[in-house]
Amino acid sequence: MNNHPDNLTPILIGFKLPKSILPAIIDLNQNLELMQINFRKCLPHVTLWMGFIPSKQIESLRLGLEKIFKNVEIVINLGTMGIFQSKFGSVLSLELILNRELYLLQNRVHHFFEPFREIAESCDGFDQATVDYVNGFSNKSLDNYTPHITIGFGAKVPEIYMPNTIKLIDPMMFRVGNYCTCESLVQ
Repeated sequence: MNNHPDNLTPILIGFKLPKSILPAIIDLNQNLELMQINFRKCLPHVTLWMGFIPSKQIESLRLGLEKIFKNVEIVINLGTMGIFQSKFGSVLSLELILNRELYLLQNRVHHFFEPFREIAESCDGFDQATVDYVNGFSNKSLDNYTPHITIGFGAKVPEIYMPNTIKLIDPMMFRVGNYCTCESLVQ
């Protein structure tokens, strides 16, 4: 269903990064040779689901998220850092090793939010590549889900120490910004 962009809000369900890894991610981002993501304005995160939802349903979905998905703690192993090509250019990201717990949670979150997702033709402040990515995120979900932490835009993989595991706690609802950044927490 196509809907007027004023009636739809781009939403991301995901985890804020734990303090154990946040300084390293911010440092990596600040040293990228291409374009950095402003982590003063955007929150580094792990995405579980993304889509445009009717603005009038945000509050009830946020409350449902808090009620159904609270007290979630998932320990996940970190994988390798790498570059992949996207519509936005060369993206540096840190792979998370998908385990059964995260896979099942992502499936539950997908099935909870997907019935409310609508297709937007445009969104104020977004380039078309971002609109297309948010509209098509369901294709990167379920069995196609590849958890990662986006660090920014760069063509070189830096050497930096990272812990072996991180603990992700309680998924939250965020407003999506351009380039699929986490603009703000929805409260």
